[in-house]
Amino acid sequence: MAEQGWAHAWAEIRHQPGRFVAMLAAIVVSVAFLAASQVLLATESNALAQRTVLHASRADVIVTSHLWHWPRGRDQRDRAVADAEAALRADPRVTAVERFSQVRSQVLVGEQVADVMLTSIQDHPDLRWYEPTQGRLPSAPDEVVLTASTATLLGVGVGDTLHLNLAGTVPLTLVGITDQRGYATPPGYVTFDLIADVESALPPADYRVLVNPRDTESTTPGASSGGVGLMLLAKTHSAEDAEPVRAATQQALDKKGWMRIIAEAHLGSDLVAEAVAAQGRDGWADALVTGSAGISLLVGALIIANTFSILLAQRRRQIGLLRAVGATRGQVVGRYLGEAVALGVVGAALGIPLALGASALVALFVTHSWPFGLVVAWDRLLVVAGIGVLATVLAAVVPVLRASRATPLEALRPVVPPPARRQPGPAESPRSGSEEGGHPLLHLAILNVGRNPRRSVATASALLLAVGLIVLVQVAAGSARGSAFAALDARHPIDVGLQAAVMGPELANPQGAGPETFRDEDGRLLGFTPDALPIVLDTPGVAEAVMVPTSEPMILFSGAGVYDQMPVAALTEEAQRILRHPIHLEPDQVGLSAEAMGRLQVSEGGSLTLFTPTGPSAGLRVVEANVGPKLLMVHPDEFARLAPESRPGLILTKLADPDTSDSVVNRLTARLIGSNPGLDVSGSAEQKAVLRALLDDITAIMTGLLAVAAVVALVGVGNTLGLSVLERRRENALLRALGVPASGLRWMLLVEALALSVAAAVVGVALGVLLGWGAAAAVLRARELPPPELVVDPWQTLGTVLVVVAAGALASLLPGRRAALASPVEAMADDG
Repeated sequence: MAEQGWAHAWAEIRHQPGRFVAMLAAIVVSVAFLAASQVLLATESNALAQRTVLHASRADVIVTSHLWHWPRGRDQRDRAVADAEAALRADPRVTAVERFSQVRSQVLVGEQVADVMLTSIQDHPDLRWYEPTQGRLPSAPDEVVLTASTATLLGVGVGDTLHLNLAGTVPLTLVGITDQRGYATPPGYVTFDLIADVESALPPADYRVLVNPRDTESTTPGASSGGVGLMLLAKTHSAEDAEPVRAATQQALDKKGWMRIIAEAHLGSDLVAEAVAAQGRDGWADALVTGSAGISLLVGALIIANTFSILLAQRRRQIGLLRAVGATRGQVVGRYLGEAVALGVVGAALGIPLALGASALVALFVTHSWPFGLVVAWDRLLVVAGIGVLATVLAAVVPVLRASRATPLEALRPVVPPPARRQPGPAESPRSGSEEGGHPLLHLAILNVGRNPRRSVATASALLLAVGLIVLVQVAAGSARGSAFAALDARHPIDVGLQAAVMGPELANPQGAGPETFRDEDGRLLGFTPDALPIVLDTPGVAEAVMVPTSEPMILFSGAGVYDQMPVAALTEEAQRILRHPIHLEPDQVGLSAEAMGRLQVSEGGSLTLFTPTGPSAGLRVVEANVGPKLLMVHPDEFARLAPESRPGLILTKLADPDTSDSVVNRLTARLIGSNPGLDVSGSAEQKAVLRALLDDITAIMTGLLAVAAVVALVGVGNTLGLSVLERRRENALLRALGVPASGLRWMLLVEALALSVAAAVVGVALGVLLGWGAAAAVLRARELPPPELVVDPWQTLGTVLVVVAAGALASLLPGRRAALASPVEAMADDG
């Protein structure tokens, strides 16, 4: 009997494919989206990891070195690397050995600034993973190769001059361009000699970096103190030689007495595998994408349930005949659930290849991760296929059980659609108008929407869910952004703080040189040049700016062995006017940034001992004042007492529009860095830019992902209309016989689609706005922040509604065409 059920199910699908096409489309899209999300997450995670260790992709053996915190750190690192290099060059199994290093920096052209990871080139082609698509590789320390995206951002081409932000600016000539893409910080290929110059400009090892060594690692990979990471890349004759060469190199280092925290030999393949394993799966991204795919599957399940209800209502006579010839209710249920299983299997079989194809296209043209390979976890895809089949069966259970309750006599009775309102009779010509007023076809279309409320509600609910979630994301992001910006202003009250000649730059900001570069002939730190403030005030986007005097760096002690050294600035009335949130300081208080408080291991209300250049000390109570990470703020009276000599060392800036902070900060940096070495830029503007970009990206990603659910829901609209065409064949024939043109039937279905789409969009927008604000309020309340203002982007919301309504109109085209092409004679035929 089970085999007969399956045979009947397949026969029904083969003989009446039109009834199942739209439902199958919903299954295919839902399964494909869920499967593609898993493939893309794994693929992008793998690509992101491999981009960070591309230098290991061509090298068989790699010697890594680390620079630690002692005065002779660089010397010991260099000696260890030299011993390893000598061992590798003496090994006959090695075909190439080259030094390699990276350091994060910036390049400038006019007022355009771009972050780059300066990367040393390899002379041996077997060790090189890139080639210029234009120009050539650098051959001198004043030459650079950039990616096409960086060159486009800077507006430069091969042969143009740009500047490296390093203790002022260093001119470089662009000699080549690569087409590499997908980097968070794109590479800038230079000679190894230039990176050695970068390291020579860094200050000696600073024990304060121990507070946050991760900043060092991210800025100069492989380093942990005042220098850059240095590696040796080696190529062997064959892959089989790699492990023996690595072991021999490590043995040579061990014999020389070098600890592995100074230098260690690795297999290149091991470093790549470790990076991929460490990258793992991004938890929030995984949840985001998989959750959106689950919503799409839920919407698909609603469509499947609605479609099955329609199909089974149309096949009441078939069910009655089955019951009349002795089929039990269980057999009827098994037959129609067999159809659901068959549809689920076919949908999964079509959805998985579609997912692989879509993932490959995205990796090739959008994320550019195709060169690193498409990562396909077949076990996950089998689970996804099973989920698709299970969701289809579960969606069909309720309609099938409901239909199976019908007795043979009930199922064989003629189906009379329950009218929601008075239906036009045969004698009432749609061409003659309506006594109730309005266009008769419009009136009839509205009645058709309401004649089966359960079906209309189910169809509209799926679309409502998708639209509501899209608006929820948009409103939640917009509302949360306003409150988050207000919280940032309260804690970081200055838009942009510019500090000149910062003493002893940390490795987290290697764009400055050692202290000797920042001092005048008398040994005092340099202040801003006389034209600095006019330049800032003349920069587009700057509303106000004020110069604040600062002192020579002073030493602060907060406990045994815990100290720091920073200049002191006066919190003047002019400075208070620039702040977006007031800071109150008494003469016996000192304002410190949260970052500085962490370094000094103090909290608000604690005390510090401040030593001035002349010797006397003062005990001051700590107040959090995030004006600058390398700055002490004090009351003007206290500043006059502590610092009789001062310099123009701080410019506080308020922006006209914080939304333009990216471009303004870049322009300020580009305009000032050339004549003000050691410039340090801080403030909430950059944090707002990062937060705004993050929220915008999440909103765009979520909107795009949920749009797939909306597409599935619109397939349901088309499905409902298409099946209603089959259901109303006699009615449509009668309308044609009464003189309604084919275009009239198409227009009726268009009105039905628009009615469903508009109703779903309006209710979805209302719920999305309400729940979006509630979600933002809940998140902010969890972070002990005040509730947000309701922020609704009217154009964004209107655009969402118009797109959904337009798509609903498109969903009516095929059903309308099918209804219009049917002749009255064909339409009057009885399918049984």
